[in-house]
Amino acid sequence: MPFGTTVAGGCNGSSSTNQTTLNSPAGLMIGYNNTLYTGDNSAQLLLFILNNRTAQALRTFGYWPGFFFLDNRTSNIYIGVMYDNLVYIWPTNKTIPPNGISYSNCSANWLYNPTGVVVDSVGNVYIASYSCNWVQKWAPNATSSTIVAGSSSAVGGSSSQLLYIPYGLALDESNSYLYVADRLNNRIQRFALGSSTGVTVAGGLTTGTGANQLNHPTTIYISKIDGSLYIVDNGNSRIQKWAINATSGITVAGNPYGISGTTPYLLNHPYSFAFDSTETYLYVSDSSNNRIQRFTLN
Repeated sequence: MPFGTTVAGGCNGSSSTNQTTLNSPAGLMIGYNNTLYTGDNSAQLLLFILNNRTAQALRTFGYWPGFFFLDNRTSNIYIGVMYDNLVYIWPTNKTIPPNGISYSNCSANWLYNPTGVVVDSVGNVYIASYSCNWVQKWAPNATSSTIVAGSSSAVGGSSSQLLYIPYGLALDESNSYLYVADRLNNRIQRFALGSSTGVTVAGGLTTGTGANQLNHPTTIYISKIDGSLYIVDNGNSRIQKWAINATSGITVAGNPYGISGTTPYLLNHPYSFAFDSTETYLYVSDSSNNRIQRFTLN
């Protein structure tokens, strides 16, 4: 099994008030100049300079920052804060929706429990919703969205046109595909942009520890090297890699049989991950171990 090196936090962490320990890190992102951003249960946006395990606290939110996306066009970071019902755009003071008003029900005019977020090359923002079982598309400066995946009535389900608690997103603009971590359906769905019908490309409806199964996936990434999907298999405490058109995945971090633990070889309910620009290093928010682990892929 791959060996992980702790680059932030530690298994004895329970508070991030002194910026050296972490409490259930969630969202994770590699920025410019060897910087690592994460958010944890202290509701803070934290910045680590790699090789320095003391964080800088950049901002405090109302709740846990769960998903990050770096827009390379603008260098802005989009941060989904589920229970704030908002996506924050840092370091600006902007939000989605732009009025910054939070509601606790499903509408195309606002967000309700946002999870994964991605931005395309012209500034459209795609946001998944935990409670509405859909993915919204917000055009630049828009005050309302369109539903691009899932039911417009917010009904959850397991058919090819429905989602059930969607989490992470990945966008393949060159092929016009949107990938969705369909968490409670234990699968990754691929939607051709403009189509409401998804195709299952990893996992299925049943949970399990088999190489062809997933257990409540949270985050996905498309390899820039070979187009493979990397998946945070949260319930199995492992990171899986699925080649294009593969019917099963291989474990690149954690135990392939879903065993969790605290050793450098194990993970405990990882939440998110990030890759360096060459995809040599994989960084994992090892949430229940209160640490960030780094694995070598190549």
